[in-house]
Amino acid sequence: MKKRITIKDLAKMLNLSISTVSRALSDHPDISSETKNRVTALAESMNYSVDLHAKFMRTHESKSIALIIPEINAFFSPDLINGIIQTFDAADYSVVILQTNNSLAKEAEMAKYSLNMSVDGVLIMLSNETNDLSHLEILRKTGIPTLLIDKTLPNEDFTTIKIDDINASYTATQKLIQRGRKNILGIFGNENLEITKSRILGFQRAIYESPDQPKHDFITFKSASSVVPTLTDIFAKRAYDAIFCMSDEILVETYYFLSSQGYKIPENISLIAISDGKTPYFLYPKISHIYHSGFGLGKISANYMLDIIKNDLDHHFNIQIPTEYVELGSV
Repeated sequence: MKKRITIKDLAKMLNLSISTVSRALSDHPDISSETKNRVTALAESMNYSVDLHAKFMRTHESKSIALIIPEINAFFSPDLINGIIQTFDAADYSVVILQTNNSLAKEAEMAKYSLNMSVDGVLIMLSNETNDLSHLEILRKTGIPTLLIDKTLPNEDFTTIKIDDINASYTATQKLIQRGRKNILGIFGNENLEITKSRILGFQRAIYESPDQPKHDFITFKSASSVVPTLTDIFAKRAYDAIFCMSDEILVETYYFLSSQGYKIPENISLIAISDGKTPYFLYPKISHIYHSGFGLGKISANYMLDIIKNDLDHHFNIQIPTEYVELGSV
């Protein structure tokens, strides 16, 4: 096997000091253009690449960030990832995406892997199995900035960045009540997740605070694929005139059920969701929603991480990103 070319090898071939070659490769102003050209030409011809571990040992900065996420699906996560990558790319950082497949064990493994990679920071969206943060202690104790984003847990050790989930579902449910809907169904994701608990709380709060006290039910699903068969059973026993969906994934399944059963939106039934703002425009009629931008969350999270790294911040915050109601044609 061929030996990996090092900066020491380049210096020997060019009869230059290691520091001169290093500064030439970094485009240092003290190095002449002629020397820079000689160094870069040889480096390219020898397929030289920077030894990131050695660089970290010198600078204590890897210029890389770990993004740990449960899954990559068609909803929300692509925009979240784009917002994060674009922001870090502009700051000359690379992003390593690590997927946990919604496994707590895998999430713990990815936290250790991030530590071994010597990343400068970790952004993490918690898995469905995560109910405490003890497995992230290795990051906190070693001083690696760690932000919990979107799917989080209340805590005193890590900054969390997400929308106000309670207010988002409260506002959506209020819109249904204000339109005179009397039988409202709330459809939610995994009941063990903090994000689900918060959105259920907002839904219930809007119902109980209403002077009219509309009838209501709510159901939870660990998998969106169960929505259609469950709704088929439920609607055979009771009629609803409004549905609130806590996510785009649930919205798509619910819309399919209503369409397949011949329900007209909003004439027969109103439909509203918390959404990334893309899915509602692909449906007919377009779906009124509480706008929750994955791209915006990604940019805010990345910029906050950069601020922590740059200014060595040592504070822990619960940051809540505002949402807005978008009135379209489904309520």
